[in-house]
Amino acid sequence: MSVSRIGSKAQIAPIKKLASVFKNQLIAYDEVKRFEVFDDVSFTIKQLIHRGKRLLEQVKQGAIEAINIEAQLVLISLSTSGFFDKFSILETKHFKDDVCSSIRSNSKLVQIDIFKDLKIEDWNSKVSKSFL
Repeated sequence: MSVSRIGSKAQIAPIKKLASVFKNQLIAYDEVKRFEVFDDVSFTIKQLIHRGKRLLEQVKQGAIEAINIEAQLVLISLSTSGFFDKFSILETKHFKDDVCSSIRSNSKLVQIDIFKDLKIEDWNSKVSKSFL
């Protein structure tokens, strides 16, 4: 069976919840990114572009080193809540690398089962308190 037919059925519950917010924010970015070259765009559009670039940074991964699911949960949660908005793209990349390394070296840092029944807002709060 092809991956495109499986889709979100293969995702764990927390990823399903966070992915919808993440996708909606990426769609908003995709709709306005062409206006980046103009100086006279609204603050809202500038903000969407700014966050969209940081969202894209979170989904980049090396060809031979995938981002594990725990790190994905933390990074998507922080991205969609606006945590990375105050950082440059380079700082965002370094933070992402640090998160991935920390979680790889300490598998108990993020336990997925704890978060499966939480609402997105609760998940964001839990990540902010427990991870940062």
